[in-house]
Amino acid sequence: MRTPLLSRFLTIAFVLGLCLAAVLGRDLRLGKDLRGGVSLVYKVEIPEEEIDPQSVLDTTIEVLKARVNPQGIFDISIEGSGRDRIEVVMPLPGPETRALAAEWRTALDELVASAEIRESEVLATLEEVETGDLRGPDGSARATAFDALVAADAARKEARQAYNAVPEDAAPTDRNLAAAAVADAEINFDDSLAGLMELGLSGERVRRILTLPNKPILERDEEGRGRRDESGNPIFGPGQRDKAFASLQAEYPDLESALTKVQSAYDEYESQRTGFDDPEDLKRLLRGAGVLEFHIGVSSADPQGVDVAGLRRQLEELGAGNTQSPLASWYPINDLGQWYEKPAELAALTANPEGYFAATRDLVATRQDGIYYLLLRDDAGKALTASDDDWRLVRASEGQDRLGRPSINFALDQSGALRMGQLTGANKGRNMAIVLDSEVYSAPTIQSQISGNGQITGNFGVEEIAYLRKVLGAGSLSAQLSSEPISESVLGPSIGADNLERGTEAFLFALVVVAIFMGLWYFQAGLIADLALLANGLVIFGVLMGVDATFTLPGLAGIVLTVGMAVDANVLIFERIREELALGDVVLRQAVKNGYAKALSTILDGNITNLIVCGALYLTATAEVKGFAVTLTVGILATLFSALFITRQCFLLYTDVMGSKRLSMLPIAIPSLGKALQPNIDFMALRWPMRLFSAGLVAASLLLVSMRGADLLDTEFRGGVSIVMETKPEGEGRLMLARAEVEQEIRALANEISTADVDPLTEDGQRALILSQLGSAAVVTVGET
Repeated sequence: MRTPLLSRFLTIAFVLGLCLAAVLGRDLRLGKDLRGGVSLVYKVEIPEEEIDPQSVLDTTIEVLKARVNPQGIFDISIEGSGRDRIEVVMPLPGPETRALAAEWRTALDELVASAEIRESEVLATLEEVETGDLRGPDGSARATAFDALVAADAARKEARQAYNAVPEDAAPTDRNLAAAAVADAEINFDDSLAGLMELGLSGERVRRILTLPNKPILERDEEGRGRRDESGNPIFGPGQRDKAFASLQAEYPDLESALTKVQSAYDEYESQRTGFDDPEDLKRLLRGAGVLEFHIGVSSADPQGVDVAGLRRQLEELGAGNTQSPLASWYPINDLGQWYEKPAELAALTANPEGYFAATRDLVATRQDGIYYLLLRDDAGKALTASDDDWRLVRASEGQDRLGRPSINFALDQSGALRMGQLTGANKGRNMAIVLDSEVYSAPTIQSQISGNGQITGNFGVEEIAYLRKVLGAGSLSAQLSSEPISESVLGPSIGADNLERGTEAFLFALVVVAIFMGLWYFQAGLIADLALLANGLVIFGVLMGVDATFTLPGLAGIVLTVGMAVDANVLIFERIREELALGDVVLRQAVKNGYAKALSTILDGNITNLIVCGALYLTATAEVKGFAVTLTVGILATLFSALFITRQCFLLYTDVMGSKRLSMLPIAIPSLGKALQPNIDFMALRWPMRLFSAGLVAASLLLVSMRGADLLDTEFRGGVSIVMETKPEGEGRLMLARAEVEQEIRALANEISTADVDPLTEDGQRALILSQLGSAAVVTVGET
């Protein structure tokens, strides 16, 4: 084999080897329509005068991603669509994931049943002889506390009996002493009950710890510098979740095995989880994204009526979202790195967060289960919150303060300016926390009254400035993002699997039929085309899986279309070769060369125009159609590689190495067939009848389109509801229903709905309006189920 030809085959082998490694190295990432999922399309209100709407859309997407997928573990896609649309796609859990979720929830319920202490159950148990499982194992802190409560209960009952036994004519001193003994016994009982309740473990606390990030944390020395081993490599310790869970197991040693079981079940479930279990959870998170608030921090030196100690106890017992105070609440800190500058400060912060924030910021802080919290005011005059829904932030930009240091400038609308002026004017010198999505991002000091335009100053670096600008710039999302999706599409996992099965069958059927046709029609050349077709498919799947692209149903259609396009390129080449051979005075090697040269421009023109269409689709279409554009683009490039390069080298191998002088095809083997493919018809003489015939077809088509009107369009283009239902299993198959029977049942359901007194703004009203429209719904059948 000649050296150039050998190097080309080595290049082909290298490319195909890389693609094969990509295919074998990972699973194909399926889109929502092939594995089931939910697609939500939201509208972003961008002013017409906005100079850079794409920047607004990108910022919105960035904040939404941080909101719904902060740790990046979910397979949730958030992409822009057009000028003011955002599409959120999330897969639904499959049967295996749902089973793992049920297992871990069962393990959690069993743990809570044995670890949670309810006051009502404790009081009921005290009236019984048997203490049941509430006491816990002998020697545990829970058993000791329960025994103390039993003793306190017996003491208060004896005290009451003693008080009731005091004679009516007894001296006042004796009655007072008995009453005092009852009061002391009741206080002792309440203290014992409170001590026992503190030993209970709630399911919410376990759930909160399990959802903490678990990225390994760099260990630091006493001065806050990172530790390194003998080789100079950084030493990492357990992550935030592992630390909190180890602390929890140390706090409840008798529950160590049950806690380990819950953790293992959750980890296994989390490893298979790709999104939220319920689409409503996703919608709730999106609905609460980008909510900006301003809160005055509670002063550690002067709490002004806030029960700091009581709120600390409530945080430990109930969690941050369940504290009960009209004056203040706990808010988690978003990024701890914004609150210190030197390693020594970080060491002081982690060692004693309460003392650090009190000394450096005059703020009340605490740490619970590895999360750092600040106590902020919620009462009137101390906060500007989302409940005050008649204000909004309109702009945030970088600037400089009076000393030339970087700062953040922001502007509020007229209502916001009035409220901000009242808030900052009454709280000069205090810390005002910037809270986005219930997390504290910063707490600068109010230097002067802020009205319509404000400035946040401090010792900010470049990253901190960008950080704050992003936070404030996203703060108007609650006003920009539509409260409900303007389009919602939910596809069950079983239907997704059915789509995948049918799409795969269509692809394989097309591949086999085309391969058989090419082999029967073009003989040896057809076998070369079939090899190129297999290489084409390998390149397509290798590239898609190599870049971790999402494979959708339109993408599968793109691959099927690519099969036809790849064969079309080969047909053009082979027909040019056949024409050269028909001349009779050209050797096979020269005929192959001329065939490729004459077909090249046609192949390139057709594929380049297709690439232009793919680019337009990718820039303007939805996520699923983008999948079609990406797949078709990869398919076109793979077709050019296989049809123009791989097959050419195969022909060189056939002619130069194997020394073949003849190339037969079915039209060559059967001359009459070849003549039939070249009819002697004067098409130009028929141009006027064909023009009239074409004009008639166009007119008829326009008439039919006008008659159909809007009914020609699916719900994706005109709005509406599309429901795909699957019949119940029956025997080895499924229950079969006639289309007319299903249509009759659905329309009967619609006739039972009355919309006379329906409020369309309520959820029940919207449901009634949708059901009432089923009377004019079109019922079609898809498949056999």
